[in-house]
Amino acid sequence: MKIPTVYEARAAGRKYCETEGSDHYRGAAPEPLDLIISQEYAEGFCLGGAIKYAARYSRTRDLGDLKKAVDMLHIYCGVSLLMTELLEKEVLL
Repeated sequence: MKIPTVYEARAAGRKYCETEGSDHYRGAAPEPLDLIISQEYAEGFCLGGAIKYAARYSRTRDLGDLKKAVDMLHIYCGVSLLMTELLEKEVLL
């Protein structure tokens, strides 16, 4: 049995964690997380959600919990990047 390298593990994890969100939220306008972001609560919500799902994984051993944790971090990372970009544009105007 060949033990995966860090690069192979990262690629497999990245592929598994690709997500477009849950179907049960689609169609709700606006999506609940849009309201959280608009009220500038994304940091606490996303980081708290990531901690919750990561901690739950140690009990459930359900990879879906890790996927949800990663999704929360991706969302917050994106919010941070896009808000920084917006603020930089405002300063330049």
